Amino acid sequence: NKKGGSVFHEVHLLRRKEPVILDSAITNQISLGDVENIDPIAELEIPPNSFYYQNGELYNGKVKASVTFLDPRNISTATAAQSDLNFVNEEGDTMPLRSYGMFSVDFTDEKGIESLNAGAVKVYLDSTQVKMSEHLETMKLWSLNPETGLWEEEGDFVQAAVRRGKREERTFLVGNMEIRERRLFNLDVPESRRCYVKVRAYRSERFLPSEQIEGVVVNLINMEPMSGFSSNPRAWGRFDSAITGSNGACLPAFCDDTTPDAYSAYVTATLGGEELEAIESSPKFNPNKIGVPQPYLNKLNYRRSDHDDHKVKKTAFSINVAKPSPNVAEESNGPVYAYDKLQECEEAPYSAAHFRFYRVEGDRYDFNTISFNEDDPISWTADYLS
Repeated sequence: NKKGGSVFHEVHLLRRKEPVILDSAITNQISLGDVENIDPIAELEIPPNSFYYQNGELYNGKVKASVTFLDPRNISTATAAQSDLNFVNEEGDTMPLRSYGMFSVDFTDEKGIESLNAGAVKVYLDSTQVKMSEHLETMKLWSLNPETGLWEEEGDFVQAAVRRGKREERTFLVGNMEIRERRLFNLDVPESRRCYVKVRAYRSERFLPSEQIEGVVVNLINMEPMSGFSSNPRAWGRFDSAITGSNGACLPAFCDDTTPDAYSAYVTATLGGEELEAIESSPKFNPNKIGVPQPYLNKLNYRRSDHDDHKVKKTAFSINVAKPSPNVAEESNGPVYAYDKLQECEEAPYSAAHFRFYRVEGDRYDFNTISFNEDDPISWTADYLS
């Protein structure tokens, strides 16, 4: 924000998992999955005698292991993702990643005093959890550099038919890693299909250009491909945010130009901790109020969070991130812009299509009242006693 000012951020953290006790002399398996009644996304396998002290000396004995997994199939964990999911490619460009799960690992001796490293750790990623076939070829293991906030490649995965425990033989993506420090690890694929989504925030439902609000934090959660790849489980894949300026905000999002509903996004907006409301989609559906004309709006499948249940909060909306078709005039004026049209998105006039949030007017305060009984001395005031 070039004009200065303060921005309020809510920081969400995952609760660290309680440690379990491992025996360093045997093979240990740790599941990575946090959704009940669904198979884990992946599993860590630690061979015997793989733990060692920071000085390289082999450790023998019991190990306290705490593995915290951020499961993208649990939508509520999206805001707890640490850092933007970005890496620097060979050309020096910052590129986005699409996550299949993050995990942090903490190994200590049995007393919990000395930190331990683990070498030759295998990661078995269940290929049935990856429904986009092209992702099977590009999946990599990454770790977060705490100094730069960027993800660094740790290694590749190879496909192999493996029998895990008593289960039937399955195809897994198998990767190797060494846990040598307290870093956050990630199962990710680079994703190049990107667009920008235009969002503006207003002081009221009048949506006047002069009533636009700056400093609003707009969050966009990229969802797992849904209808376009119908066999995929619903999950989030990336989390981005932007702050509105005098001309709104443009948020990056994954998109697809051949299958409109391949990628979807979930969008929220906050100002100083106050959640702004999105425009209703049911029972009334007004394109002029939403800010996007037909027929493009139908293609985007706009839905406010209370669309199916009016008891739900009205502070978010979801869309299909359909990349605009270059040969369709009504899709050339927002609210979704091709990735190479960032400047056009940022400088788009007020009349261009965009999504909207607004502050709710009216008295938000509730007061507890106490009934007054003139015959009850406890209710008497100083005036009555004078």
